[in-house]
Amino acid sequence: MPARHRPSHRTAFSLVELIIVTAIIGVMSAIAVPRYAAAISRYHADALARRIVADIDQARNDAINSSQSRLVYFVPDQWYVIFNVRDLVTNIDAYSIIHTTDEPYGGTIPKASFSGNAYFYFDGYGKPTSGGSVIVTAGATTYTITLDANTGKATYR
Repeated sequence: MPARHRPSHRTAFSLVELIIVTAIIGVMSAIAVPRYAAAISRYHADALARRIVADIDQARNDAINSSQSRLVYFVPDQWYVIFNVRDLVTNIDAYSIIHTTDEPYGGTIPKASFSGNAYFYFDGYGKPTSGGSVIVTAGATTYTITLDANTGKATYR
């Protein structure tokens, strides 16, 4: 009768196996972390740019609906505010003072220029006093929001 060979049971990984797995995880992390950080900065910049475009559009529509002017004012790197639009939360006539560094935005406005000013008005017909642009940054991502002087339409890219 042949002798039965009993399989050996390993209870642990060898040091070589652990080093190989650790090296693979390190290489994958070195690739993934910078891509993740870039994706997050794109998300923050995109969210902030979309919010500013939507708020400019709201100010324009409110000016048209009320037949009264609306002021949109930017304080570089910190916040922006739309005056004479009632904020539903605070019930004051300064709509949503948006702090650009707060979540989910996490960005800044390094420059806002409308004919040399950091503000513009929409008249009662929705026409801005001037065209201009707002620069939005988050991490390494930058978007430019452009306000058309003729239509009052804001776009970003």
